[in-house]
Amino acid sequence: MRLLEKIAPSAHKIGASSAIEALHRQVVSGLNEAQLMRDFVANGGSLIGLVKKHCEIWAGD
Repeated sequence: MRLLEKIAPSAHKIGASSAIEALHRQVVSGLNEAQLMRDFVANGGSLIGLVKKHCEIWAGD
């Protein structure tokens, strides 16, 4: 968290505030990316679906 707070002003200057905010939300939520991927596949998701889902997440959709 301290690192995110430290780099936030620089990120804002280059228009990357939303990326820092997304990282902050992920840290606060305590979600584990690896476990989310395993759960997605275990629930019937395909590798292609997993890639598509992550592209949508990073695109902000």
